[in-house]
Amino acid sequence: MPLAWPTIAGNHERQVLTDPDHSIGSADRFTRDACSEAQLDWLAGLPQEMAFGEVWCTHARPGNDHEYLLESVDPDGLREATDAEVSERLGDAHHAIILHGHSHLPKIRELATVQTVANPGSAGLPAYSDNRPYDHVVETGSPDVWYLVLEGSEIELVRVAYDHEAAAQQAEANGSANWAHYLRTGRVP
Repeated sequence: MPLAWPTIAGNHERQVLTDPDHSIGSADRFTRDACSEAQLDWLAGLPQEMAFGEVWCTHARPGNDHEYLLESVDPDGLREATDAEVSERLGDAHHAIILHGHSHLPKIRELATVQTVANPGSAGLPAYSDNRPYDHVVETGSPDVWYLVLEGSEIELVRVAYDHEAAAQQAEANGSANWAHYLRTGRVP
């Protein structure tokens, strides 16, 4: 907030701000309770998407903060989305570089449309589970922080080790054993 960095909202920002108390997850409830009114107002003002010249940013897909962009869910589980699926999901987003997240899977992919799509991974929850009907799990398998650096049209994925044990202990102290497991292992139990 104090640095005024360009920031977009994702599904957890929406959930913290709009989910009724009885259906909000424990991590989002903790976040809501820990935020000041000024912080909640800042979250509420975040855009879902933004563009910088030839770079376009979204959390998951255009207009949808909870559906994958580069992955598809079939009855057999998770698979890499085809170029045609990704292009359809991007709709009118014809920027040269598309930055997105949501799946927590760090990757860079070149599309047949000559677009580059990149996911920085995660710098807070290295594991990700999706409890839709197909009961699949997406995971990075590493407790490390992932991010990306974009310079011009060059994208670099960066992996950084940190004291994930201290973070896991803090999660346990706050009553979140599942987050402690995610932080220690990068895997969903």
